[in-house]
Amino acid sequence: MKTLPTQLPIILHYLNSEFGKNKVKESLEKTYDWLKYKLAPTTFSDQLKKLEDNPSDPEVQDQWRIIIEEAIAEDDLLHRELDIRLQEAVAFIRDNDPEWYQTHSEKQLSSKMPTNKSKSEDKENLVG
Repeated sequence: MKTLPTQLPIILHYLNSEFGKNKVKESLEKTYDWLKYKLAPTTFSDQLKKLEDNPSDPEVQDQWRIIIEEAIAEDDLLHRELDIRLQEAVAFIRDNDPEWYQTHSEKQLSSKMPTNKSKSEDKENLVG
């Protein structure tokens, strides 16, 4: 696994959000509890707690990726099962709290878009 499944930060953002619907949070907590259970043989719970709080941080995402890779390598977690569970959780958010999902998606997209300054610098670098 070269990258962290994109669904995990979305799930953690929802769980960390002050907003959100209780039934969605309850469902996500079940999914996240399942993941923590699967990761328990290779990871300490206090380590996971630190990672839960800042899911957007690239260093945190890299740590998550490593933890998940180790669990898969140790056969504590099946890659396919992880993908299915995380996809189902994000679909549950999208279907049951579409406003939050749309807002979160727009924020993520705008944070990844280059600014006008960097676009002009890129053009200069291509020309120069």
